[in-house]
Amino acid sequence: MKIGTTHKLPTVKTSPSRYSPPPLVARDMLLGTAHRFAPAAADVVSAGILKEALGEGRKFGLGLALISQRPGKLDADVLNATRNVC
Repeated sequence: MKIGTTHKLPTVKTSPSRYSPPPLVARDMLLGTAHRFAPAAADVVSAGILKEALGEGRKFGLGLALISQRPGKLDADVLNATRNVC
């Protein structure tokens, strides 16, 4: 797989109006030290990937937990796309 390519998850039709990912796809992810992957003070590729995953992943049932001891150092867009628990 090349870096920067996107892959779409296959979907399974569960009812006439609802699609969901196949049952064997891992849908929950934990990301520790999240302030290193999406820092507020730097422009890194991983921050863009996290923004897209947080914004578009809900459609596919993706759950993403960002764990950081320094939430003040997280990118503002990434932090706003999450439900914060402090």
